[in-house]
Amino acid sequence: MKYKKIILTDTYYNLMLILLNEDINLEKTFFFFGENIKINKKLKSYIIKKNRIVNKFRFFILEILNILKLYFICKKYNLDKITVSGQDHIVGANFFKKRFKIFLYEDGIANYSEKILKNQFELKERLFKERNILKKIIYKSIFISPSFGFDDNVLKIYLTGLDNIPSFIKDKVELINVQELWNKKTIEKQVEILNIFSFDSNIKERIKGKTTILFTQPLSEDNIISEIEKIEIYSKILKNYSKDEVVIKTHPRETTDYKEIFKEYLVLDNPFPFEIMNLLGIKFKRAVTLFSTAALALGDEVEVDFYGTQVHENIFKVFGDCKNIMETNKFLKESK
Repeated sequence: MKYKKIILTDTYYNLMLILLNEDINLEKTFFFFGENIKINKKLKSYIIKKNRIVNKFRFFILEILNILKLYFICKKYNLDKITVSGQDHIVGANFFKKRFKIFLYEDGIANYSEKILKNQFELKERLFKERNILKKIIYKSIFISPSFGFDDNVLKIYLTGLDNIPSFIKDKVELINVQELWNKKTIEKQVEILNIFSFDSNIKERIKGKTTILFTQPLSEDNIISEIEKIEIYSKILKNYSKDEVVIKTHPRETTDYKEIFKEYLVLDNPFPFEIMNLLGIKFKRAVTLFSTAALALGDEVEVDFYGTQVHENIFKVFGDCKNIMETNKFLKESK
């Protein structure tokens, strides 16, 4: 079989945007997933595993081996002269950026972060100006290149307009509307997308009477704070709302057992992007989160309680204040 498309992604949200924006033939698409993706549907795919070795020499060797694996997989399945859609900053992405043309898709607030994009811009400048021959050989060997759209092989960046478009990337950006894309899909395609995420068709009945949804985030999984600290933050937030009205929607990458910790709450922990519920017309009156962009997909009529990044110094250090996205910081106000 001749494959027509490669999808490279490590998040369900990113995968959803690709499926909505492009006419994907699943049988002719080869998927390269990160370890965070667990798709039940039988798709032709390969899981790119992270290199967790701390030693620099062993890390370098394993990175080379990882690149060779990707090279032979592409040769085996004749994955040549086709385009890649997805992310350009995850494990394995540097290999593809040197061999394929890429269509980059949004993956949350990182695509709008001036801090992150500035760092990538400066990396591109350093690589361009590098004169040390040994370093050039090393960079070329492990395919180091800037992410978030700065590589020359990234042709276009699809964003939903969560925030102002940074000047660094605006020439490559094309805005897309998730609801409009969903409405344009045939019923058959809509069902296909829902099946890919193993979406629970009984969710509407389960959440009946619930008016508030709390979006959690993988802060402990990403080693930003400990799991205990994360649970303490969410426990404090939940005290501000009635238990009978709250639904907890966990992030697909989280491993925290919220059903065990918050036994009195309805917890939705199936690995699907919440935006699907919004596309199906499942509505809430209020969304609660630290700074998850999923809350922005609910529409202007939904009241959003943003508790912000300053709830913990490590969160603030990594993400900044997110002031252009966060509308309020109720947590800080009530803590004073």
